[in-house]
Amino acid sequence: MIRWRSFLPLLWAALATSPPLVRAGLLPVSDRRVNYSRFERVEVSVEASCVHAMLQDVSGLMWICTDKGLYNYDGYRAVACHARNDLTRVQTHCAAVIGERIWTGTDRGVLVYDIRRDRYVADSLLAGQTVRSILHAGGAVWMGCSQGVWRYDPKCDRLDRVRVERGHEEQGVYSLHADRTGLYAGMFDGLYRYDEAAEAFVRLGPAQTHSLFVYAICPDPLRGCLYLGTQQGLWRYEPGTGLFRSEGGLRHAVINDVAVDRDGVVVLGSDAGLILYDGRTMRTLTHDARSDASLSHDDIESLRVDRAGNVWIGTHDGISLARYGQTGEKIALSEFTGSGYGMTITAMMQDSRGALWCGGPSGVLHVAEEGTSCLHHIRSERHPLPHNCVHSFYEDGAGEVWAATDGGALRYDRPAGRFVAYPVETDRYNAEWCYTLAEDGRGRIWIGTFSAGIFLCDRARLLREGVGRPERNLAGEIRNGSVFRMLRDARGCIWALYYDKGLDRIDPEGAVEHYDLARYIGTQVIPTDMALDDAGFLWAGFLGGVLRIDTRTGEALRLDFPEGRDSEVLAVGCSPEAAWITTTDGRVWCVDRRRLAVEPVPVPLCQYPSVCYERTGDCMLLGCVDGVLRIPLPFADPSAPPCRPILTSLSVDGRPWAPVDGGGEPLSIRYAERIDLPHDRNDLELRFASMNFGPRGSEKYAYRLDPADGDWSPVAPDANGVSLLNVAPGNYRLEVCMTDRSGHPVPGTVRALRITVRPPLYRSAGAVALYLCLAAGAAVAAAAAVQRRDRRRRERFERETLLAQAKAK
Repeated sequence: MIRWRSFLPLLWAALATSPPLVRAGLLPVSDRRVNYSRFERVEVSVEASCVHAMLQDVSGLMWICTDKGLYNYDGYRAVACHARNDLTRVQTHCAAVIGERIWTGTDRGVLVYDIRRDRYVADSLLAGQTVRSILHAGGAVWMGCSQGVWRYDPKCDRLDRVRVERGHEEQGVYSLHADRTGLYAGMFDGLYRYDEAAEAFVRLGPAQTHSLFVYAICPDPLRGCLYLGTQQGLWRYEPGTGLFRSEGGLRHAVINDVAVDRDGVVVLGSDAGLILYDGRTMRTLTHDARSDASLSHDDIESLRVDRAGNVWIGTHDGISLARYGQTGEKIALSEFTGSGYGMTITAMMQDSRGALWCGGPSGVLHVAEEGTSCLHHIRSERHPLPHNCVHSFYEDGAGEVWAATDGGALRYDRPAGRFVAYPVETDRYNAEWCYTLAEDGRGRIWIGTFSAGIFLCDRARLLREGVGRPERNLAGEIRNGSVFRMLRDARGCIWALYYDKGLDRIDPEGAVEHYDLARYIGTQVIPTDMALDDAGFLWAGFLGGVLRIDTRTGEALRLDFPEGRDSEVLAVGCSPEAAWITTTDGRVWCVDRRRLAVEPVPVPLCQYPSVCYERTGDCMLLGCVDGVLRIPLPFADPSAPPCRPILTSLSVDGRPWAPVDGGGEPLSIRYAERIDLPHDRNDLELRFASMNFGPRGSEKYAYRLDPADGDWSPVAPDANGVSLLNVAPGNYRLEVCMTDRSGHPVPGTVRALRITVRPPLYRSAGAVALYLCLAAGAAVAAAAAVQRRDRRRRERFERETLLAQAKAK
């Protein structure tokens, strides 16, 4: 048994039982927007494993400095900015965006990359030196290298070495920072500030700070100070008072980089993990080999907070991304169990006492109301199950919890802390493959099975004798022996949903009424799951939508999903305000019970085969593989505001294609307004991204090709590109935009690209003009020939006439 500190809400319980490296929340869940409990891995390159720096340009594209050169990342893939054996494939330590160029500090000096042309500029600065910091300030480029500070004036193309106070000229410079209080440099022996009068850097602070190796300088506008990452932990400098002091007691930790996130938390990248500091306490997050959602590596080189508030963590094994403002937070199963036991949670229920029950093909996880949790499975000695496969849970009127399993109906014996099996059978059938359970108002347990229909058993007798002889078996009266779900409405009727055979309503006397689903959804589809809300409405999910049935009148209302109508419903659940539906394509839909509006829930694309409302924490729980996604209510869309997508790549006939500008120079597709293609290169593939770096599938796009397409065509949720095959010669306008929750284009987000596919030579304008000239020449020649023929005919006629007249005389 694993003792938890609390259970309400569920997330706090999960965090309380997690290993110390996972349990690192600084702020309450309701206040903290950056999710440090789950990191997303960003792959840069197998060979470029160490990430030294990251930055974001004005378009939102991320640029990544690695030990194998410069890369850019659009949220979907990383692209190298160098060739395989190029000299620019060098260890890159830092970078700065200056206009339309990126200045990078490398082991071979400063290399400049032209963003607009997607290529390096030929000239380099400080060749042969290792440059570890670059800053653009006061119209000049400041460069910190292994032998001091250099300043480059681009207006006059002048490079000068900047003086440092006597005795420190050869110090290595690792960081540069400029704000209204001055220009600062972090060196081997402390923090320096540029003195404009002396035109030199002067060391700050008392003698005790002169041994600090300052790796990073980070401003904190909220606290009005500069945080310094050093080899002796975190230090704080206040420009107004000149005060230095050590923070957090990390005197022996090496802090490689410092950042402040949108919550005001100071994030420290150290050589021993990620440290979060709220001004009072520090918590450390490190790599956990049991979880793919932990840090990718403990040695952290760089940090960056992007324009959407996400925190990027550059390590010695790629990038870990902590997202800002997600709708839900995934709680790993290991945080419940403290072990590597795996389970796909296909069934969930919270009982009247507040305990949570999770089940699936690998047993049962029970989180009790008093703060304990345990696993029940077939191999457990203390908490065994007759069968591991659990299909559903049910709580009867007496508060007893039952589980429907492939080993029959099980009841949880609270004093013993284990499940007890109750075999039920007739001379012909048995209830071994139990899928669902219910209870009527007459003290009978209804047991729905996969192959033997429904058994009605007296509950008191079943508990007393331990073996049940059912009072009745409804295998002959119902539509199908395969019963998937049973629910009891307020009038005492049992609604039974079957595999492939529709829905029945069974009254307390056992009379079966086949519900007419075809009237509302046709005969081609049937519901695959259902749930009953507290107002007496049954929500039945089917292929492409959900049916709301009034259990009092039998009337129903069909509600279709705005998109994804070819996806089957996996699970249905109800909260006090909405119905929640998950589908096989990884989407989650929320139907407001008052407005009856169907809206998508922006969660990570994943199959969620179970849905449960947790009333104690007022949240929805979505079961998935090895965990639960917890969504606090009411949920708010955390997505960044829609923006115009950026075209990131263009392939023609399967090969990269570089557009050209008016002067014939190569041009990045990000800046291209039009492309011109020959007739035999007309298979195009374009990729685009919003640069918001939201969860995969949360950002939706649509496109149209004018004049070939009149309407917008949606792009698949997990895709960021379109393919245009065999485009006929002509002029086109490709438009790409972002869409809202309903799939409609968002105004102001259209990115247009003009495409010209030139016709073959024999169909070109010159060829047509030549054809017209030849036709005109042929017509003129023909007309001249006709004139000559007519003239000869007239002349011959005249001669013959004259001869005839002469003979007549």
